[in-house]
Amino acid sequence: MNIEKFPEEANEFLSKIFGPLAEKTGDILSELLDGSLGMKVKLWRYKRIIETILKARQYLLDKGINPKAIPLKILHPLLESASLEDNGDMQGIWAALLANAADPKNSKDIHSSYIDILKQLTPIEAKLLDTYYSFYMKEEIPWERTGFGHKSEFRISKEDVCSNIGLSSEQFYLIVCNLIRLNLLQLPGITDALAVVNDAGDQKFPLVIKTYEFVQLTPLGESFVKSCRYGRKN
Repeated sequence: MNIEKFPEEANEFLSKIFGPLAEKTGDILSELLDGSLGMKVKLWRYKRIIETILKARQYLLDKGINPKAIPLKILHPLLESASLEDNGDMQGIWAALLANAADPKNSKDIHSSYIDILKQLTPIEAKLLDTYYSFYMKEEIPWERTGFGHKSEFRISKEDVCSNIGLSSEQFYLIVCNLIRLNLLQLPGITDALAVVNDAGDQKFPLVIKTYEFVQLTPLGESFVKSCRYGRKN
C-alpha cells in the first residue's frame, strides 16, 4: 500500500504510533487488508482506517497530547478490527481506544483483550455499557470502593437504564447476558432479610439473592469502558 496516498495528517500520526516500524507502515497496512474479498472491499476498509486514525489524532490534538508508539501486537489487530466497522458510534469507540493506546500519559498499555471484547459488542450493547459507566462515575453517589478502587457495592436498576436509552425488558436481558458472558457486568448478591437455618436450628445464614433487576460493572468492565472513552469524565 502506498502510504503517500494517505492524508498528510494521517501519515504524521501513523509515523508516531508505529514508532520504530514507521518505515514499514505501508507494508503492514497492506498485509492487514490483504484478506479483503476484492478491491472495493479493500478500499472501503482503507477508508475506515483513515477515519479511525484521524478521529484518534483529533482526540489527542484536543488535549495537546503528542502520541507515543503503540506495540504492534495492539496496533495491528486494533486497526484491522476498526477497518471492518461501519457504525459511526462504534468507529468513535475504536478511535478512542486507539487514542488511549497512543497517549503517553497512560502508564500502562491497553490490554489486548479489549480489542476482542469490542469486536463482540453491538452499538446498543456498547451504549448500555457506557450508560452504566456514566451512572457509576457520578461523584455524588456515595458508594464505598474496595481497596483497589472498584465500587463493589454500586448497582443500577434495570428501570433506570432502560428508560435512559429506550430499551425493552427483553432487549435488556439479552444484552446483559452477553455483557455478563464477557465479564463486563455481574449480578450483585443482595442480602435479604430472610435467612436459611441449618438442620440443627442453631445457626442462621443470610439469604443472598441475585437478580437482573440490579446489575453492576466488574473491575474489568470499568477498565474496559474507561479505555474506550477519551477526554470524557462521565
